[in-house]
Amino acid sequence: MDCVPWRYERIIADFLDSLGSRAEIDLGHIAPKDIEGFRDKESAAGKTASSVNAAIKALQVPFNVTRRQAIISTNPAEAVRLLPSDGEERMPFTTDQLDSLMKTADVEWKGSRDRAERRCAGYEWDQRHGREPDHEHWQRDQFQRNRHD
Repeated sequence: MDCVPWRYERIIADFLDSLGSRAEIDLGHIAPKDIEGFRDKESAAGKTASSVNAAIKALQVPFNVTRRQAIISTNPAEAVRLLPSDGEERMPFTTDQLDSLMKTADVEWKGSRDRAERRCAGYEWDQRHGREPDHEHWQRDQFQRNRHD
């Protein structure tokens, strides 16, 4: 199964679970407060703001479809405010983290180790020397390496 549809199925299933006994009500009776309850429950469960916001945006899709088909008159998910960004920033793995991952990786992943280490080492070098990492250069370089590997 493709991961994108699975992700939406999981979000919809979690939303229906959040409705409890109301999960069987007519779509027209779902209100923004129901979506807000889901948002708050997901946040309280420890999910990041970006993950919770992605779930709310994913819920907008089926409601938009039913609104365009005149099954409902408004999209309750559109009325819900998204959570403020939590400022999360994802950094690439350090060399030590890569070593730890590669020790448990299967054969298919081990071939990528050299490329990953070169990329990570370049990033760390830029950070140590007070430069912003040149992601565009690395992406182009990675693409060229992959074509020749």
